[in-house]
Amino acid sequence: MKLKSIQFSVAALAGASVLSVVVVLVLYALFAGARTQELVQQRTQGLLEKVINERLVALARAQVSQIQRELEYPLTVVHGLANSTRLLGEPGADGMPQLNASRDEISALLRSTVQNNPKLLDTFMAWEPNAFDTDAAFAGQPGKGYGPDGRYLPWWYRGADGKPIVEAMADSIDSEKLLPTGVRENEFYACPKENKRPCIIDPAPYEMGGKTVMMSSFNVPIMVGDQFRGAVGADLSLAFIQDLLKRADQQLYDGAGEMALIASNGRLVAYTRDDSKLGEPAGSVLDGNEVDNLKNLTVDQPLYDIDAEHGHIELFLPFTIADSGVRWTLMLQIPQAAVFGELQQLQGELSDQRQQDILGMSLAGLVVAALGLLVVWLVGYGIARPLRQLVGMLDDIAQGEGDL
Repeated sequence: MKLKSIQFSVAALAGASVLSVVVVLVLYALFAGARTQELVQQRTQGLLEKVINERLVALARAQVSQIQRELEYPLTVVHGLANSTRLLGEPGADGMPQLNASRDEISALLRSTVQNNPKLLDTFMAWEPNAFDTDAAFAGQPGKGYGPDGRYLPWWYRGADGKPIVEAMADSIDSEKLLPTGVRENEFYACPKENKRPCIIDPAPYEMGGKTVMMSSFNVPIMVGDQFRGAVGADLSLAFIQDLLKRADQQLYDGAGEMALIASNGRLVAYTRDDSKLGEPAGSVLDGNEVDNLKNLTVDQPLYDIDAEHGHIELFLPFTIADSGVRWTLMLQIPQAAVFGELQQLQGELSDQRQQDILGMSLAGLVVAALGLLVVWLVGYGIARPLRQLVGMLDDIAQGEGDL
């Protein structure tokens, strides 16, 4: 029994040592594998987020560049009209006005601008009372775009048949009434007059030719020296922005995301998710996180944010239009599932592989431990066998049957 105890003790102690070594090695391998997988996931996601950020910013800047070009076009046109008109009041070297043109000729220039610029919905010009001539001499000619007192107020737009029509802006030129959009009815004239700089009136639905269109007004003051003499402007339909963003959205993760353009007054100029929301306050359409991000924007700096609560990525890119100082913001929204789908698939595959590795290492550890215990048991048996033989010989001698 004592020999069996020795054999068991040797096998137990050595086996425990072997088993401990195997368990420690397996656990360390599992721990190291888990840390490696976690590091790979963190680095991979970080690199992917950087690539996504750069891609979204590049796409946003490309769309903003196109939008800016389209929005600067009407400003360029009306700048030219304003620069030409101001010459009516600027004396040349001979003391006479640098431009000698009649009202009819200026009006014909406005008419030609509408005809030759199909992108523009209309053009208009309004002079201050007696700005370049005597208004009373033209009273009673509303058909030419003059007010009842003869003030120069022509508004040229296309009729239902596409032909230019002229009306006088007498009813709205001095109206300070607030529209539902929160701007004055005569903002197109009052803004350049008060600020003496180009003004872009935030988009809103307007009645024109019996139709309701979403448009923005681009207005430039007519300045003679530092004196305001009037304003010239043009209206532009913004439907092209909705179409532009929809096409761009299809190029981004197969249209999984959404894009929106928010004007400086906080209203939606374009929204790819729902056309019916155009003109509505962004705060009533976008989620709370997006509204907060809009409030935290800095000039011309993109803002990238992962909204885990709503499961999407947001990018905001503010931009200004020409020298008007007006700031609009382009927003891109992409579901995390669309962006991180491949990464999540890779992480899932790595997790599955890790589970298989854990099972494989555990089985291998058990096999190695079993073999180690078997070897230890055999070694213990080998050690105990000669001792057992020696004990047998001593027993024989003690009984007088053995011979030393």
